[in-house]
Amino acid sequence: MKVNLNSTTLKLSVSGMRGLFPDDINAANIPLIMHAFNQSVKPGTIAVARDNRPTGEAVEKIVTGVLQSLGRNVHSLGIVPTPTIKAYVQHHKLSGGIMISASHNPVQYTAFKFMKQEGFFFTAKENDILMENLKKNPESGQWGIYKKQGNLIDAHDASVALHINYVLDRIFPGNKIPSGNLKVAIDTLGACATEAAPALLSRMGIKFYSLFPEIQYSFPRPPEPVPSSLGKLSKFVVENKCDIGFAFDPDADRLAIIAPDGKAIGEELTLPIAMKEALFRKKGSVVVNLSSSLYNEYTASLYSCKVFRSKVGEANVVDLMKRKKAVFGGEGNGGVIDPVIPSFGRDSISAMGWILSLMLRTKLSLPAILEDFPEYFMRKEAITGNSKDIIKIANQIQNKYPKWKIDKSDGYHFISPHQEGWIHVRSSNTEPIIRILAEANSKRLLAELLGTALL
Repeated sequence: MKVNLNSTTLKLSVSGMRGLFPDDINAANIPLIMHAFNQSVKPGTIAVARDNRPTGEAVEKIVTGVLQSLGRNVHSLGIVPTPTIKAYVQHHKLSGGIMISASHNPVQYTAFKFMKQEGFFFTAKENDILMENLKKNPESGQWGIYKKQGNLIDAHDASVALHINYVLDRIFPGNKIPSGNLKVAIDTLGACATEAAPALLSRMGIKFYSLFPEIQYSFPRPPEPVPSSLGKLSKFVVENKCDIGFAFDPDADRLAIIAPDGKAIGEELTLPIAMKEALFRKKGSVVVNLSSSLYNEYTASLYSCKVFRSKVGEANVVDLMKRKKAVFGGEGNGGVIDPVIPSFGRDSISAMGWILSLMLRTKLSLPAILEDFPEYFMRKEAITGNSKDIIKIANQIQNKYPKWKIDKSDGYHFISPHQEGWIHVRSSNTEPIIRILAEANSKRLLAELLGTALL
């Protein structure tokens, strides 16, 4: 069965190949996708990992089996964070990796996050190569089945330990962890951070309470760690008198924060809080995407550091970080990127480490840390539509704000001359929708921005 490349629910972007199971991705066409991936990366060993959605185990078996049949040795990491497999691929100098996870998307989705050497995600150019290989639809004689099939190696425990060691060595050189009596609550969704997050906290000597201490084989809450999904964690934080709560998405590349009073402060503050500690250690340029909060500019300004903005998507942020030699970066969805850690991508485990390091070093509570930040108001909307609708919305905004700066590198991004507010209209990388994000220093301006876009 061919892959229906015209499906409106199948997306191939810098966020990987993502679609509905079994409508877009299924047992019949996964071998074709893996064959295309096999042709798109250099010869050698491939690492494979997954999240905990119900389709994961079956999809993983097909993926590893096909790669083995093509002569590839496969390191099976099992259920581990996306940054863990990225760090593993880079550390062991493997030829590539595949994370089987649709991240924050609902349970009916599945996805492949394709990695090349050094653990970096495929760029748009590399996706084009993958697509060309996929369109070839190989016949049986073109598969190149090896008489000696590849080996399957269990690397779960080794990969988690490797990742935790890198995070600790980076944030606490010489294992010099400041003393403190912090209590932490975590909501791993019973997914990819279920082992890694407790492992880091245990190594740090921090007392923690886990809402889902065992792997779950379906999502016990909506997968995206937004405030509306975190009611149980909020209550859990208050009940256990914790200093902070952390919520993860299924593949553990994003991190959201809960305050001691149970209030969800949102994902947008994760990056600037972590950045505050990282830039204290070393000043330098920062890269965030166009849809990230102005909190990042504020934090960078405290250290006289410059912020550059990229297209949305981890691969785009990482590419600009490499070009600008940035010391820190990430995305406003709770994705912190530290270029020193070999995951070199959104990493919730390192994000948690940086935030706790700030609290331990300064002896400040989370509320005290938040008091230093100015007040911004943000809303994220999603509507159905196509490229013509995006242009129509952009024209409405430009007519209303003719003096605002426009960035057309990723849809249309408008920002006021003195950074009082911005609005970004673009196609989603992961779903067949239009995303409209806006932020302002007043509720009035925010309402005005969204009102203009949604006329």
